[in-house]
Amino acid sequence: MPLKPIVGFLLLIFTCFSFQKSSTTLDKSFEVMFYNVENLFDTINDLQMDDKDYLPTGKREWNTEKYNNKLANISKVIHAINNENIPELIGVCEIENRAVLKDLLAVSKLNKHAIAHFESPDNRGIDVALLYDSTRFKLIMAKPIYVQLCLNNDYINQLEPSEALDMLNAFGGSQTRNILLVTLLHQQDTYHVLVTHFPSRAGGKERSEVKRIMVAAVLKAEIDRLQSTYFNAKIIVMGDFNDEPNDKSVHEVLRACGSDSITHCTLYNPYEALMKLGEGSYKYQGNMDMLDQILVSYSLRLKMGKVSIYQPDWLKQTGQWDGYPLRTFGGKIYMNGYSDHFPIMITFTN
Repeated sequence: MPLKPIVGFLLLIFTCFSFQKSSTTLDKSFEVMFYNVENLFDTINDLQMDDKDYLPTGKREWNTEKYNNKLANISKVIHAINNENIPELIGVCEIENRAVLKDLLAVSKLNKHAIAHFESPDNRGIDVALLYDSTRFKLIMAKPIYVQLCLNNDYINQLEPSEALDMLNAFGGSQTRNILLVTLLHQQDTYHVLVTHFPSRAGGKERSEVKRIMVAAVLKAEIDRLQSTYFNAKIIVMGDFNDEPNDKSVHEVLRACGSDSITHCTLYNPYEALMKLGEGSYKYQGNMDMLDQILVSYSLRLKMGKVSIYQPDWLKQTGQWDGYPLRTFGGKIYMNGYSDHFPIMITFTN
Protein backbone atom coordinates (compact mmCIF):
# COMPACT_ATOMS: atom_id res chain seq x y z
CA MET A 1 0.00 0.00 0.00
CA PRO A 2 1.39 3.47 -0.85
CA LEU A 3 2.56 5.59 2.08
CA LYS A 4 0.04 8.45 1.62
CA PRO A 5 -3.12 6.27 2.03
CA ILE A 6 -1.61 4.64 5.14
CA VAL A 7 -0.85 8.01 6.74
CA GLY A 8 -4.32 9.27 5.84
CA PHE A 9 -5.95 6.15 7.32
CA LEU A 10 -3.97 6.50 10.57
CA LEU A 11 -4.89 10.19 10.81
CA LEU A 12 -8.55 9.29 10.33
CA ILE A 13 -8.40 6.72 13.14
CA PHE A 14 -6.60 9.19 15.43
CA THR A 15 -9.13 11.93 14.66
CA CYS A 16 -12.09 9.66 15.38
CA PHE A 17 -10.49 8.43 18.59
CA SER A 18 -9.71 11.99 19.70
CA PHE A 19 -13.26 13.10 18.97
CA GLN A 20 -14.72 10.17 20.92
CA LYS A 21 -12.44 10.84 23.86
CA SER A 22 -13.28 14.54 23.81
CA SER A 23 -17.02 13.83 23.66
CA THR A 24 -16.81 11.37 26.53
CA THR A 25 -14.87 13.85 28.64
CA LEU A 26 -17.37 16.59 27.86
CA ASP A 27 -20.27 14.30 28.71
CA LYS A 28 -18.89 13.70 32.20
CA SER A 29 -18.90 17.38 33.07
CA PHE A 30 -22.07 19.19 34.08
CA GLU A 31 -23.24 22.46 35.59
CA VAL A 32 -25.43 23.01 38.64
CA MET A 33 -27.37 26.26 38.97
CA PHE A 34 -29.55 27.56 41.78
CA TYR A 35 -31.85 30.54 41.49
CA ASN A 36 -34.36 32.11 43.86
CA VAL A 37 -36.64 33.47 41.14
CA GLU A 38 -38.65 35.67 43.54
CA ASN A 39 -42.39 35.11 43.41
CA LEU A 40 -42.97 33.27 40.16
CA PHE A 41 -46.77 33.18 40.41
CA ASP A 42 -49.33 32.52 37.71
CA THR A 43 -52.43 34.69 37.42
CA ILE A 44 -54.91 32.03 38.57
CA ASN A 45 -56.48 32.21 42.01
CA ASP A 46 -55.52 29.20 44.16
CA LEU A 47 -58.12 28.91 46.91
CA GLN A 48 -55.77 26.75 48.98
CA MET A 49 -53.00 29.35 49.15
CA ASP A 50 -52.54 33.04 49.90
CA ASP A 51 -51.72 34.23 46.38
CA LYS A 52 -54.03 37.26 46.38
CA ASP A 53 -51.19 39.76 45.79
CA TYR A 54 -50.37 38.04 42.50
CA LEU A 55 -53.77 38.19 40.83
CA PRO A 56 -55.12 40.72 38.32
CA THR A 57 -57.26 42.13 41.14
CA GLY A 58 -54.43 42.09 43.71
CA LYS A 59 -52.23 44.94 44.83
CA ARG A 60 -49.54 43.91 42.32
CA GLU A 61 -52.09 43.93 39.49
CA TRP A 62 -50.42 40.74 38.32
CA ASN A 63 -51.63 40.01 34.80
CA THR A 64 -50.71 37.90 31.79
CA GLU A 65 -48.31 40.50 30.40
CA LYS A 66 -46.35 40.76 33.64
CA TYR A 67 -46.35 36.98 34.05
CA ASN A 68 -45.01 36.46 30.51
CA ASN A 69 -42.37 39.14 31.10
CA LYS A 70 -41.28 37.34 34.27
CA LEU A 71 -40.97 34.02 32.43
CA ALA A 72 -38.97 35.64 29.63
CA ASN A 73 -36.65 37.35 32.10
CA ILE A 74 -35.90 34.16 34.04
CA SER A 75 -35.39 32.34 30.74
CA LYS A 76 -32.84 34.99 29.72
CA VAL A 77 -30.85 34.34 32.90
CA ILE A 78 -30.90 30.57 32.42
CA HIS A 79 -29.59 30.91 28.87
CA ALA A 80 -26.96 33.52 29.71
CA ILE A 81 -25.44 32.12 32.91
CA ASN A 82 -23.25 29.59 31.09
CA ASN A 83 -22.85 31.25 27.69
CA GLU A 84 -25.96 29.64 26.20
CA ASN A 85 -24.93 26.21 27.54
CA ILE A 86 -27.92 25.40 29.71
CA PRO A 87 -26.96 23.99 33.13
CA GLU A 88 -27.93 20.35 33.42
CA LEU A 89 -29.29 20.78 36.95
CA ILE A 90 -31.31 23.90 37.81
CA GLY A 91 -32.66 24.26 41.34
CA VAL A 92 -35.27 26.96 41.88
CA CYS A 93 -37.32 28.33 44.74
CA GLU A 94 -40.24 30.74 45.14
CA ILE A 95 -42.25 29.08 42.38
CA GLU A 96 -46.00 28.72 42.90
CA ASN A 97 -46.64 25.33 41.31
CA ARG A 98 -45.73 22.83 38.59
CA ALA A 99 -47.71 24.81 36.01
CA VAL A 100 -45.34 27.79 36.16
CA LEU A 101 -42.40 25.40 35.72
CA LYS A 102 -44.00 23.95 32.59
CA ASP A 103 -44.52 27.46 31.27
CA LEU A 104 -40.89 28.32 32.05
CA LEU A 105 -39.62 25.24 30.19
CA ALA A 106 -41.80 26.10 27.21
CA VAL A 107 -40.68 29.73 27.06
CA SER A 108 -37.04 28.75 27.55
CA LYS A 109 -37.31 25.92 24.99
CA LEU A 110 -35.72 23.53 27.47
CA ASN A 111 -36.96 20.44 25.68
CA LYS A 112 -34.49 18.13 27.42
CA HIS A 113 -35.27 19.20 30.98
CA ALA A 114 -37.76 17.39 33.19
CA ILE A 115 -39.37 18.57 36.43
CA ALA A 116 -39.02 17.23 39.97
CA HIS A 117 -41.50 19.03 42.22
CA PHE A 118 -43.98 18.48 45.05
CA GLU A 119 -46.45 20.93 46.52
CA SER A 120 -45.34 22.55 49.78
CA PRO A 121 -47.66 23.49 52.67
CA ASP A 122 -46.14 26.99 52.72
CA ASN A 123 -48.80 29.56 53.57
CA ARG A 124 -48.02 31.62 50.48
CA GLY A 125 -47.92 28.55 48.27
CA ILE A 126 -44.29 28.86 47.17
CA ASP A 127 -42.29 25.72 46.48
CA VAL A 128 -38.84 24.42 45.55
CA ALA A 129 -38.11 22.35 42.45
CA LEU A 130 -35.35 20.83 40.34
CA LEU A 131 -35.16 20.97 36.56
CA TYR A 132 -32.82 18.25 35.26
CA ASP A 133 -31.56 17.35 31.79
CA SER A 134 -33.23 13.99 31.23
CA THR A 135 -30.83 13.12 28.38
CA ARG A 136 -27.88 13.34 30.78
CA PHE A 137 -29.46 12.27 34.07
CA LYS A 138 -31.78 9.35 34.70
CA LEU A 139 -34.30 9.83 37.50
CA ILE A 140 -34.09 7.14 40.15
CA MET A 141 -36.28 8.67 42.82
CA ALA A 142 -37.80 11.97 43.94
CA LYS A 143 -39.55 12.72 47.20
CA PRO A 144 -40.46 15.66 49.45
CA ILE A 145 -39.12 15.90 52.98
CA TYR A 146 -41.72 17.86 54.90
CA VAL A 147 -40.79 20.19 57.72
CA GLN A 148 -43.40 21.10 60.32
CA LEU A 149 -42.08 23.43 62.95
CA CYS A 150 -44.49 22.12 65.61
CA LEU A 151 -45.05 18.45 64.75
CA ASN A 152 -42.96 15.27 64.72
CA ASN A 153 -41.11 15.43 61.41
CA ASP A 154 -39.99 11.79 61.55
CA TYR A 155 -43.62 10.67 61.68
CA ILE A 156 -44.72 13.03 58.91
CA ASN A 157 -42.07 11.80 56.50
CA GLN A 158 -43.07 8.17 56.97
CA LEU A 159 -46.41 8.99 55.33
CA GLU A 160 -47.16 9.09 51.64
CA PRO A 161 -46.53 12.62 50.25
CA SER A 162 -50.23 13.32 49.69
CA GLU A 163 -51.14 12.15 53.22
CA ALA A 164 -48.35 14.22 54.76
CA LEU A 165 -49.40 17.31 52.82
CA ASP A 166 -53.04 16.88 53.88
CA MET A 167 -51.99 16.58 57.53
CA LEU A 168 -49.80 19.68 57.39
CA ASN A 169 -52.48 21.72 55.64
CA ALA A 170 -55.06 20.61 58.21
CA PHE A 171 -52.78 21.47 61.12
CA GLY A 172 -51.91 24.93 59.78
CA GLY A 173 -49.97 27.75 61.32
CA SER A 174 -46.36 26.59 61.25
CA GLN A 175 -45.77 25.23 57.80
CA THR A 176 -42.69 25.93 55.74
CA ARG A 177 -41.34 24.77 52.43
CA ASN A 178 -40.55 21.09 52.06
CA ILE A 179 -37.03 19.93 51.20
CA LEU A 180 -36.84 18.22 47.82
CA LEU A 181 -34.69 15.09 47.45
CA VAL A 182 -33.93 13.87 43.92
CA THR A 183 -31.69 10.88 43.23
CA LEU A 184 -30.23 10.80 39.73
CA LEU A 185 -27.91 8.55 37.73
CA HIS A 186 -25.23 10.25 35.63
CA GLN A 187 -22.88 7.97 33.72
CA GLN A 188 -22.07 5.37 36.38
CA ASP A 189 -22.44 7.76 39.30
CA THR A 190 -25.46 8.29 41.55
CA TYR A 191 -26.12 11.81 42.81
CA HIS A 192 -28.42 12.79 45.65
CA VAL A 193 -29.61 16.36 45.10
CA LEU A 194 -31.40 18.28 47.84
CA VAL A 195 -33.12 21.61 47.14
CA THR A 196 -34.20 23.78 50.06
CA HIS A 197 -35.55 27.20 50.99
CA PHE A 198 -35.09 27.98 54.67
CA PRO A 199 -37.56 30.23 56.55
CA SER A 200 -37.07 33.95 55.99
CA ARG A 201 -35.62 36.53 58.36
CA ALA A 202 -39.01 38.20 58.81
CA GLY A 203 -39.23 39.56 62.34
CA GLY A 204 -35.45 39.89 62.57
CA LYS A 205 -32.52 37.56 61.92
CA GLU A 206 -32.02 36.57 65.57
CA ARG A 207 -35.72 36.08 66.42
CA SER A 208 -36.33 33.94 63.32
CA GLU A 209 -33.11 31.92 63.55
CA VAL A 210 -34.69 29.07 65.50
CA LYS A 211 -36.89 28.23 62.48
CA ARG A 212 -33.89 27.89 60.19
CA ILE A 213 -32.11 25.76 62.77
CA MET A 214 -35.13 23.41 62.90
CA VAL A 215 -35.15 23.02 59.12
CA ALA A 216 -31.39 22.52 59.08
CA ALA A 217 -31.77 19.71 61.62
CA VAL A 218 -34.26 17.90 59.38
CA LEU A 219 -31.97 18.39 56.38
CA LYS A 220 -28.94 17.17 58.35
CA ALA A 221 -30.82 14.01 59.41
CA GLU A 222 -31.51 13.22 55.75
CA ILE A 223 -27.88 13.83 54.79
CA ASP A 224 -26.75 11.53 57.61
CA ARG A 225 -29.17 8.86 56.37
CA LEU A 226 -27.80 9.10 52.83
CA GLN A 227 -24.20 8.92 54.00
CA SER A 228 -24.86 5.92 56.23
CA THR A 229 -26.81 4.10 53.50
CA TYR A 230 -24.56 4.78 50.52
CA PHE A 231 -20.78 4.44 50.70
CA ASN A 232 -19.05 7.65 49.63
CA ALA A 233 -22.42 9.20 48.75
CA LYS A 234 -22.33 12.02 46.21
CA ILE A 235 -24.55 14.73 47.67
CA ILE A 236 -25.36 18.19 46.35
CA VAL A 237 -27.36 20.56 48.57
CA MET A 238 -28.55 23.82 47.05
CA GLY A 239 -30.86 26.51 48.21
CA ASP A 240 -31.69 29.88 49.68
CA PHE A 241 -30.69 29.30 53.30
CA ASN A 242 -31.59 32.81 54.47
CA ASP A 243 -28.42 32.41 56.50
CA GLU A 244 -24.79 32.86 55.53
CA PRO A 245 -22.04 30.20 55.58
CA ASN A 246 -20.89 31.24 59.08
CA ASP A 247 -24.37 31.25 60.65
CA LYS A 248 -25.43 28.51 63.03
CA SER A 249 -27.90 26.67 60.78
CA VAL A 250 -25.31 26.20 58.04
CA HIS A 251 -22.00 26.03 59.88
CA GLU A 252 -22.96 24.27 63.12
CA VAL A 253 -26.09 22.25 62.32
CA LEU A 254 -25.32 21.22 58.73
CA ARG A 255 -21.59 21.26 59.54
CA ALA A 256 -20.82 22.80 56.15
CA CYS A 257 -17.30 24.21 56.05
CA GLY A 258 -15.08 26.08 53.65
CA SER A 259 -12.15 23.95 54.73
CA ASP A 260 -10.68 20.92 52.96
CA SER A 261 -10.57 19.10 56.30
CA ILE A 262 -13.39 16.63 56.93
CA THR A 263 -12.53 16.08 60.59
CA HIS A 264 -15.35 18.23 61.91
CA CYS A 265 -17.31 18.80 58.68
CA THR A 266 -20.02 16.92 56.83
CA LEU A 267 -20.29 19.12 53.73
CA TYR A 268 -17.93 21.37 51.82
CA ASN A 269 -19.15 24.94 51.27
CA PRO A 270 -17.25 26.74 48.48
CA TYR A 271 -19.33 29.89 49.00
CA GLU A 272 -17.70 30.54 52.36
CA ALA A 273 -14.56 31.75 50.58
CA LEU A 274 -16.59 34.08 48.35
CA MET A 275 -18.40 35.46 51.39
CA LYS A 276 -15.04 36.28 53.02
CA LEU A 277 -14.17 38.26 49.89
CA GLY A 278 -17.27 40.40 50.44
CA GLU A 279 -19.34 38.80 47.70
CA GLY A 280 -22.95 37.69 48.02
CA SER A 281 -26.14 36.70 46.22
CA TYR A 282 -28.46 39.16 47.99
CA LYS A 283 -28.07 42.78 49.00
CA TYR A 284 -29.64 44.23 52.14
CA GLN A 285 -29.03 47.63 53.71
CA GLY A 286 -26.01 48.12 51.48
CA ASN A 287 -24.36 44.81 52.42
CA MET A 288 -23.93 41.74 50.23
CA ASP A 289 -25.22 38.61 51.98
CA MET A 290 -24.34 35.08 50.85
CA LEU A 291 -27.80 33.57 51.37
CA ASP A 292 -27.76 31.28 48.32
CA GLN A 293 -25.27 28.43 48.45
CA ILE A 294 -24.44 25.09 46.87
CA LEU A 295 -22.91 22.61 49.32
CA VAL A 296 -21.34 19.27 48.37
CA SER A 297 -20.22 16.12 50.11
CA TYR A 298 -16.46 15.75 50.35
CA SER A 299 -16.69 12.90 47.84
CA LEU A 300 -17.36 15.63 45.24
CA ARG A 301 -14.78 18.13 46.47
CA LEU A 302 -12.20 17.26 43.82
CA LYS A 303 -14.79 17.18 41.03
CA MET A 304 -15.67 20.83 41.51
CA GLY A 305 -14.58 23.34 38.90
CA LYS A 306 -15.64 26.97 38.68
CA VAL A 307 -17.75 28.34 41.55
CA SER A 308 -19.58 31.56 40.72
CA ILE A 309 -22.26 34.13 41.45
CA TYR A 310 -23.80 35.39 38.22
CA GLN A 311 -24.20 39.15 38.42
CA PRO A 312 -23.73 40.96 35.09
CA ASP A 313 -24.60 44.64 34.96
CA TRP A 314 -27.95 43.99 33.26
CA LEU A 315 -29.07 42.02 36.35
CA LYS A 316 -28.41 45.04 38.60
CA GLN A 317 -30.20 48.25 39.42
CA THR A 318 -28.59 51.64 38.91
CA GLY A 319 -29.04 55.01 40.60
CA GLN A 320 -30.15 55.07 44.25
CA TRP A 321 -30.10 51.27 44.51
CA ASP A 322 -26.95 50.76 42.48
CA GLY A 323 -25.67 47.20 42.62
CA TYR A 324 -28.86 45.70 44.03
CA PRO A 325 -30.46 42.89 41.99
CA LEU A 326 -32.96 44.23 39.46
CA ARG A 327 -36.18 42.74 40.79
CA THR A 328 -39.74 42.53 39.50
CA PHE A 329 -41.09 45.12 41.93
CA GLY A 330 -39.30 47.82 43.87
CA GLY A 331 -41.81 48.49 46.62
CA LYS A 332 -45.04 49.21 44.72
CA ILE A 333 -43.25 50.11 41.49
CA TYR A 334 -43.23 47.54 38.70
CA MET A 335 -39.63 47.32 37.45
CA ASN A 336 -39.97 44.38 35.03
CA GLY A 337 -36.81 42.88 36.48
CA TYR A 338 -35.59 39.40 37.30
CA SER A 339 -35.30 38.61 41.01
CA ASP A 340 -34.08 40.05 44.30
CA HIS A 341 -31.36 37.35 44.31
CA PHE A 342 -28.46 36.66 41.97
CA PRO A 343 -28.20 33.08 40.66
CA ILE A 344 -25.23 30.87 41.54
CA MET A 345 -23.50 28.03 39.68
CA ILE A 346 -20.85 25.33 40.04
CA THR A 347 -19.23 23.29 37.27
CA PHE A 348 -18.43 19.66 38.04
CA THR A 349 -15.79 17.76 36.04
CA ASN A 350 -14.13 14.36 36.11
